[in-house]
Amino acid sequence: MIKMTSKPYSRSNNGVRLPLAYLYLQNDVYYFYLEGHPNHVTFIIPTKFQVLESCKPTSKKPPTIYIIFRNPVQKCLRQLSLKFERKDVSKISSDLWRRIDSNLRTRFENLYHQTIEEWRKGRLIFEFFNPLIAEAESSVEHEQNNSDSPDPNSPDSVSSSVEFENKLSYRENQVVIGELFGWGYVPLIPGYNKYLESP
Repeated sequence: MIKMTSKPYSRSNNGVRLPLAYLYLQNDVYYFYLEGHPNHVTFIIPTKFQVLESCKPTSKKPPTIYIIFRNPVQKCLRQLSLKFERKDVSKISSDLWRRIDSNLRTRFENLYHQTIEEWRKGRLIFEFFNPLIAEAESSVEHEQNNSDSPDPNSPDSVSSSVEFENKLSYRENQVVIGELFGWGYVPLIPGYNKYLESP
């Protein structure tokens, strides 16, 4: 179990002292609890795919290691039926991050590096198609500007607009990327797929 530090308690925006969070390892499973709360919950370390599925598809930066760690902390707080403002969750998470054991820290650092690598692969498809989308939109705009002004009530005057919206899940995106860039589809366990670059 982790010892309490001499660091002053974090405080919420309204000045209330925030509880300290703790993690302990038992039978190769981490458990989370808050001081003064009677219940303990399982602290689940996400996979890189779970981290990526929680990201916005249009995000220009991969999630930081801090965000990756904060998300399971937030889930644990919800499991304990506790509601905190986002800033308070961040303070609780930040304080806990400074006190976790080196093995857990290493696991999150490795998860962070794996997530970045997978995120960059996912960005390839976005960066590849983005210029094509911009080119198609400017082409439509050019056609509309150079065409004679048709009667807006005429059935022939249908405005041509190009809309591209990503309707694929993260895993479906990976299938497309795999097919585009020659990665092989390898089923590892039911419900979980991984793409490995072909030799």
